Amino acid sequence: MGKPSLPTLLAICALAANYGSRSVFPVVSHVICADSRCSASELVGASASAFFAGDLVAQLAAKPLVQRYSGQQLLSLGTAAWALVLLLVPLAVQGPMLGLLLLKLPFGFCCGLGYPAAHALLAEAVPASEKGLAVSLIVSASAMGAMISNFITPQLVEICGWPVPFVLFALLGGGVASAIRMLPSSRPKAKELAADTADWEELLVWSKEPLILAIYFAMYASGVANAFLYSFVPSLFVEAYGAQVSDLAWLTAAAPLFNSICCVLSGILADRLARSFETYRCRMLMQLLGTALPALCLVTICSLESRFGVSILLTVWMGTHGFQTSGLTALFHDVAHARASELFAIGNVFSKFAGILAGPMFSRNAALWGWRCVLCGLAVHYVMSGLVLISLMHRSKEASRLFLTEDKPRALKFETSAVRETAGGQGEPPVSLLPDKGPCSEHPRENVSLKQRQRCPQ
Repeated sequence: MGKPSLPTLLAICALAANYGSRSVFPVVSHVICADSRCSASELVGASASAFFAGDLVAQLAAKPLVQRYSGQQLLSLGTAAWALVLLLVPLAVQGPMLGLLLLKLPFGFCCGLGYPAAHALLAEAVPASEKGLAVSLIVSASAMGAMISNFITPQLVEICGWPVPFVLFALLGGGVASAIRMLPSSRPKAKELAADTADWEELLVWSKEPLILAIYFAMYASGVANAFLYSFVPSLFVEAYGAQVSDLAWLTAAAPLFNSICCVLSGILADRLARSFETYRCRMLMQLLGTALPALCLVTICSLESRFGVSILLTVWMGTHGFQTSGLTALFHDVAHARASELFAIGNVFSKFAGILAGPMFSRNAALWGWRCVLCGLAVHYVMSGLVLISLMHRSKEASRLFLTEDKPRALKFETSAVRETAGGQGEPPVSLLPDKGPCSEHPRENVSLKQRQRCPQ
């Protein structure tokens, strides 16, 4: 197993900073609402919906942007843009909520370009033999960024004040954007891939394939889970289990770390299993682990009262959720190949639409029926997405044909079927138009030598 390439490493850093910046506000909101006496879960829900609305627009814009710019350029520009917007969030918090929500829209848009740009960069710069590990690494980077944010944000809030985490992650984003900009240009390869991009009519053709529809549904269900994991975990501990903001560091930091470990290990395991088994069977196994185990953890959490026990199961839940990177996420590359970033952007539309709905839904359901109702609903999403997608993964080869740009015909002999005369005046038998299978298929049995006749079947 080779070392990750420099583009992969920088994509990891970009996505880690991206998701770290997203995780700041769910923690800080509890400090803000403690002073202003507002509902933290409602504030998080409203801001999450605004964020995912911008993120949704980013997925729609990703296709033409990937065609126009290389993955390197788009990832660099998007990272620099969200870092700039993040610096303005502390100022927006001081004013009315409408200003904060309006600022969350461009922040969500710029952050939303991260994954499509990263997948485009992988398609341009990473060999196919390293794609499984590379995909797992960049997906695990989001959890790693969330882990760092979950651990240091409560500490920074307590020691330095709540605006400091925003400034820190903005500076990190700006530095990573500059480093990506200095990579060797991948524009020639990007132009080559852009020639293969689909128009909207072809996208509709893709959507008629059952496996593609199952991928969209799985992305929706995954979006619901991610909206909770990256926005509402602090609210769960503070409101349901009475935790203090300073306690969130040790209660929530381990979960993203375990997720990162599972993402990487699942990628390594899937690549090794693919040497002995069909690829789609490996994806089925990873997706089964990534949906069944989280659902089991969620059901168990509903029966616990211990804050420590919930923290452990939350860690296992978020960790095993990472197995989907070698199931659902890697399936984009299995099916779409060089167009993986396009298909991922479309699937991500469903994921972000789920995030828009999930924010108010979580806060509303928690207020009316409690957090156990929210957790049970998440478990149902996992079970349904696993059943639908796993049952259709055997169609990955059929679905991949929709994304091929050319078919290589088998070698045919296109000579005339009429009998030709040789130089000696003898008639030469017609040549078959069937694929070439050697001398036994070209001549009648009576016209071959005894030695050839012994080799040819009856």
